[in-house]
Amino acid sequence: LILQDLILSFENYLKTEKRSPKNTLDSYLRDVGQFLSYCKMNNIKKVTKIDSNVITKFYDYLYSLGKSQSTVARVSASLRCFFTYLITLTLVPLPMP
Repeated sequence: LILQDLILSFENYLKTEKRSPKNTLDSYLRDVGQFLSYCKMNNIKKVTKIDSNVITKFYDYLYSLGKSQSTVARVSASLRCFFTYLITLTLVPLPMP
């Protein structure tokens, strides 16, 4: 599946199933959107092409932009939620990063 196609269903999941507060919803969508932009920038267009190396390089990229450790930790939580969602859809195999 193409990564950009998943963001709308993830947003719906956060709203309906997780009933996430607006601030959490906004943060998760922003963080996942930034990650998907990073993937696109690195020619990664399918979720099956993402591994722990890609995510580690993304964190390094965030640090290179001057992001704080607490920001990167929040992004990590956002990505964990996103990949957990993908696992529930059986779009990615276990274990994921």
